[in-house]
Parts: sequence; structure tokens; C-alpha cells
Amino acid sequence: MKKRVRAAEAGFTLVEMMVAVTILAILVAIPAANIVLTRDFQALPNTKEEILSDIQHCRTLAVRLEETCTITFNAPNPNQYTVTVSNTPINRVVTLANFSSTVSFDPVDPSGASPPVGSMTFLQRGFVAPPTGSIYLRSTANPNIYRVRTTLAGIVDSAVWNATSGT
Repeated sequence: MKKRVRAAEAGFTLVEMMVAVTILAILVAIPAANIVLTRDFQALPNTKEEILSDIQHCRTLAVRLEETCTITFNAPNPNQYTVTVSNTPINRVVTLANFSSTVSFDPVDPSGASPPVGSMTFLQRGFVAPPTGSIYLRSTANPNIYRVRTTLAGIVDSAVWNATSGT
């Protein structure tokens, strides 16, 4: 024989609902914390890629417009860089904080080989005006330091220096 359930006994109790909500909150919180950590960790390589792209774009502008194009680092303020094409109104200021508040220019070469440069100037043929050099990027959320450099031939490349292992 079937037992009849009264209306007052149907459904979930408050304790059961609180346990279910707590479990769901824990299941949502764990991936959310990892997403924030991953975003902060990836800010440094993403910023490096953006700077590489801007340097390549500056080189392209120099060749296409037959003008010199200069990227000046830490100008007009620290952790900003300015892209300027001579004899044109093209002037763009980029702030590293737009990418992430954890990324900054490193004022010291981690290997001690060469100090960072203040600017990179591309000539009309795509070559770099001396002195060539490197800039260094670091992040509070990532142990690596990224180097972006140019050669006299106008080649732009990057490398990573692991601060924990020294390589």
C-alpha cells in the first residue's frame, strides 16, 4: 500500500539546500581562482607579444612612409612607451597597465650583459639606427623576465630569462 506524503513533508529542507549551495560554491570557487592566477601569469608573455608587434609595426611604418620611426621606452612616464614617426602626426602612447597592472619595464639586464635601451629607431630602409639594444619586461605574477631586442639589420626577437634558475 502506498503511503501518502503530506504537503508539509514534500521538497527539501533548509539544511539540504544549504549543503547543496555550499558544494556548488566550492565547485565554482576553485576554477575561478585558477582563472585569475592564469590571467596574471599570462600577462607578461601577452605584453611581450604586443610590444613585439608594435616594434614590427614601427619598422613597417618606417619603410612604407620612408620616414624614421622611433619607439621610446619609459616615456612620457614610467612603464609607458611612445611610437613616433618623424615628419608625420603619427604619435601613439601605450601604457603597460593597459595590459596588466603586474607588468613593468625592468631597468636592469638580469644577466648583467647590457643595460636596457631607452629607444629604438628604425630608418627608412628598415634598419635600426645605432645603438641597438634590448628592453626587459618583468611581472610580479611571473618569475620569468622577457627580453625584446633589435639588431642593426632590423631583426626583432625575444627571449625569456628564468629568474629562478638563472637561465
